[in-house]
Amino acid sequence: MENEDVLSSSVRKYFESDSFKIMLTGTVKECMETVTKRMNRLELSLRNLEDQLKLQEELKLAAENPTPIIELEMNLGLKLLKQSDTSNPFVVSPVSIISGVHPFFKCATPEIRLRMAKLILEGGTPDDLTEYFIDLLSVLRATVHFSEIVNLEGPSDPTIQYLYRGGNHGLTKNVFDDFLLMKLKFLEIESSAESRDFSLLNTFSCSALFNHWFHRFSAFEGKFHDSPDSQRDVEYMLWPNHRHFFSENDEFQMVQINLRQCVTMNVFVPKTRFGLTSILKNLRDCEQFSKLIKKTKLVYVDISVPKLKMNTEVKLEGLMTSFGADKNLYKEVTKTVMESDEKITSFIHRSQFELDEKEDDETEYDYGVLESTAKSELEISLAIHLMTGIDTSESFIISPVSIILAIHPFFKSASPQLRLKWAKLLLEGGTPDDMTEYFVDLLSVLRASVLRYEIRRRDGKENDPTIQHLYRNEGYHALEESVFKDFLSTKLKFIELESDEMIVNSINYNSMK
Repeated sequence: MENEDVLSSSVRKYFESDSFKIMLTGTVKECMETVTKRMNRLELSLRNLEDQLKLQEELKLAAENPTPIIELEMNLGLKLLKQSDTSNPFVVSPVSIISGVHPFFKCATPEIRLRMAKLILEGGTPDDLTEYFIDLLSVLRATVHFSEIVNLEGPSDPTIQYLYRGGNHGLTKNVFDDFLLMKLKFLEIESSAESRDFSLLNTFSCSALFNHWFHRFSAFEGKFHDSPDSQRDVEYMLWPNHRHFFSENDEFQMVQINLRQCVTMNVFVPKTRFGLTSILKNLRDCEQFSKLIKKTKLVYVDISVPKLKMNTEVKLEGLMTSFGADKNLYKEVTKTVMESDEKITSFIHRSQFELDEKEDDETEYDYGVLESTAKSELEISLAIHLMTGIDTSESFIISPVSIILAIHPFFKSASPQLRLKWAKLLLEGGTPDDMTEYFVDLLSVLRASVLRYEIRRRDGKENDPTIQHLYRNEGYHALEESVFKDFLSTKLKFIELESDEMIVNSINYNSMK
């Protein structure tokens, strides 16, 4: 009994000793730290799960109500425009800005990629965004026309596989692969002359997209007002009396200029002179602009544009921050893409436009420029050219329409390069598809088989399904489907062989009386 009392007394003294209290406190603290760390990790996981579920819900809602890509691009352009000095001539290129974001996307974490896809495409996935980057690349760097890819008469070129922007812009495989591997660099490093600061610079020259079309104009000297109190003499480019899509509302007039297939320049002109700055202050999105685009009508418009050099610089720090880009991502981009160890402090986009006296080298990519000369003028020009070889002292008649039709079999049998060359010569910049359409248009002049009222019935009855093709003079000449198909397959032959193996193209005008 005495031994037990002694043991109890010793234990009690130990429990009450400072050493035991210190040991107990340390043990409890260590256990609590472990529990706290686990609780923090659990709390972080729950927050991440909550954010992920919230993001998935937002993506689902966005997918159910997608915004057209053109409106997303316009919204970005408007947002950046508000940061620019609009008192001077300017040009904003949201397409090239988004392309410049591509290296950040490639170097980013999966979370930031998802965030970028959500912000740029309003609900897209990272795979969707990769596809979108390539789509934009095709606008800027299209290397072939789709007719060279989709070969209806034989095997397609295996190195040309990628069609974007409406299926009209093609990218050769090496351009496609280089872009994904970031060998096509949209960025460069610019150092400040005043400090050791370095910026990532994304520069895009818009001239390459416009030069081919802009060289088809007449010019005149006129006054250009930079402000109500400042004016100067400049050269204006004039395109008189051509058909363009046009619309207007209370604040703007808009004209749409087709530079090539799926590349359009929309020009918005404020009705109030020098009123753009005040209008932009009240604009929160591009809804007004998209409505103008949607309600356009094809009308004859005179367009005059001052021949100016435009350089617009926009800082993209705010945009990149919203994407989740931090100093670590800037460092990764400069190291991986730029192969540099410089400390980047900012990201800048520059859009440049200047009409050069000669076409830019990049116009070799500019397929599909629409003709700016009326087709009737082109046909008359051809007739005048042919008249130089005719004896005009006697009665004569020339049919440029039937002459051009006789070229159709040669066109059908030609290589893609020759087709493109002929389209450029005969339509002053048309594509091979435009040329095929033009051949059928001429065919309707000579071989129209039905009148328009037989196709577009106004009595409520169904149209004849075999009569589908309307051409010339807003659709007054029509072709039955059999005539249409026979011509495209060259079963309607406009040429014959004479005894000396000469190819002859004959047309009897009596049949047109």
